[in-house]
Amino acid sequence: MRTKKFSIKLSELFTVLLSTVAAILIVYNFYKSYDLSYIMLDKVQKEITANIVNVTNKTLEISSNHVKILAKLNAQDKDILQHKSILSNLMKEQLGSYDYLNSIYIANINGDFLQLRRYPQLILRTISNDTNGTIEDWEYLDEQFNTIKHEVRPNTFDPRERSWFYLTKATRDTYWSSPYKYASSNEIGITISSPYFDPQGTKIKVAGADITSTKLHDFLVEQSTKVEGNIVMFDSDQNIIATSFKDDFSQDVVKLGDFAPSPIVRKATVQYNRYAQTRGSIKDKRGEEHLYFFSNFPKDSSGMNWRVLIIIPKEVILGKITATMYETIAISFVILLLFIAIVIYASKKLSNPIIEIANQIKSIEKLKLDIDIQDNSQVSEIRKAQSSLKSLQIALSSFIKYLPVELIKKLMIAGQEAKVDGEERELAIMFTDIENFTTISEAMAPKEVALQLSEYFEAINKAIHITGGTTDKYIGDAVLAFWGAPQSVLEPCRRAMESALMVQRFTYELNQRWIKKGKPIFKTRIGIHYGKSLVGNIGSNERLNYTIIGDSVNIASRLEGINKEYGTYLIFSQSVYDEIKSYYPIKYLDTLWLKGKTQSTKLYTIENMEHYATQKSFSTTLPWKTSKDSSS
Repeated sequence: MRTKKFSIKLSELFTVLLSTVAAILIVYNFYKSYDLSYIMLDKVQKEITANIVNVTNKTLEISSNHVKILAKLNAQDKDILQHKSILSNLMKEQLGSYDYLNSIYIANINGDFLQLRRYPQLILRTISNDTNGTIEDWEYLDEQFNTIKHEVRPNTFDPRERSWFYLTKATRDTYWSSPYKYASSNEIGITISSPYFDPQGTKIKVAGADITSTKLHDFLVEQSTKVEGNIVMFDSDQNIIATSFKDDFSQDVVKLGDFAPSPIVRKATVQYNRYAQTRGSIKDKRGEEHLYFFSNFPKDSSGMNWRVLIIIPKEVILGKITATMYETIAISFVILLLFIAIVIYASKKLSNPIIEIANQIKSIEKLKLDIDIQDNSQVSEIRKAQSSLKSLQIALSSFIKYLPVELIKKLMIAGQEAKVDGEERELAIMFTDIENFTTISEAMAPKEVALQLSEYFEAINKAIHITGGTTDKYIGDAVLAFWGAPQSVLEPCRRAMESALMVQRFTYELNQRWIKKGKPIFKTRIGIHYGKSLVGNIGSNERLNYTIIGDSVNIASRLEGINKEYGTYLIFSQSVYDEIKSYYPIKYLDTLWLKGKTQSTKLYTIENMEHYATQKSFSTTLPWKTSKDSSS
């Protein structure tokens, strides 16, 4: 029986299946498009409504928070006028920062009253009640809140008789008024007020703020442009608080069902009141369909019992969806015909290269970067993929020089993006520095410094890598390294010490070669400490650095610097000594109070450092394998 090649069978089977599935999908999509459109519509309207409610709520909560702060300021003193300067400065800051505030004020149970209002003129108004009677002082201010003049007026105002005072006092909670017309400016607005009661209930203060509908209107206009519709905010009695309609010139409080500028608002209100319909569609006089959505503000909105009505032309949402639907059907049909022709030809060329690319990707995922990637496919797309994969191989080969390989493997296995995080671990930390490097480098050309320093760092990094350590960073001529992360290791302090001795050995060998070439020599000073440090991805979401931070890092750095005081090239702390004392000939140096520490630190070094620096090899039984438990 004659058989066919896999590529031919694949193309025939794929063509039949693709044609059948595509035909079914096109027919199904045609009949279900409107259903899908309305599902999308439901999602869009919920997102739009939630966004407007949340943005409005957050904006108004700023006012609520300011009022609460004002009420609780100088909480133990009911005489608010004793602190007039502090309160007025806070009011000026709040009024200057938020232009939707018309006025902000505070009153106490005695009838004392302090108000900063914006319209019709910027005024600081003070009413004081004492044994001499009631005094009302008006302080006229300029735009920078500087005093222009004072004026004493007869007082006819008692804040305790105002609803914002006695209702707030009665409910003992934040109070949001219904919209009303301000007596001072004839504008429509609302009032928010918040109380303070002392434990005995005798020192009572109420702070309030007025927010004009004009400012809320400007805010809603800005929000409505984002949804290409209109927004109406109203209270539980269906009194309109503010709208985004540009022809809304209401001079009095208007009910939702009586809103003159928009018949659609009135019709939607009828549907809402009569049938409890929170969403639907209504046609205007021109026959254009509009969608409407009613929604409540969340219950935790600082006591606000508000609602919002959003009206959007249907074409704004569904028009684009419908057009996209027909375009999708047409494009799908064309792509189907083209794809069938391409599949028949390309399937013969794709199988082996694709499988090979897949295998190479698996190798790269495991950081096996020594594979040979060819980019000689006759298919342009596959060649591009091969070239891209080769570029990725080169990039990763370079990238792993910047971060610990174990960390990169861990991230690739997890299949997740690196994020800011960290954990506290016991780490052995080594800090190295070159003695008199500044003096040495000043006598050399910059390029010579860079080349010699690179050769030096290569030796340092080799010593760290051999002992299972992690090179954190290069800081000028200094190196910061640690043992115990990202993989936990056995005997981290002993590894750090072995690495330090290797550094001295490798530096000695380098110096011997440099002397023969007439180059200056490097002498390395080292500090080692063992303690808790924060290790992980530190930085911002845009740029991270796998590093360590904490007091232990500072101690290691200070130990390195102290070498010059004792003429040594290696100093380590008591915590390191406790871990390695049975392995090395150790010499006690001194006990010091390190800068910024509340406890003294004992200093140690290794006896006969020259012996370690000049011997040819190290005799050690240290197990170099890392711990299997990398999370410990």
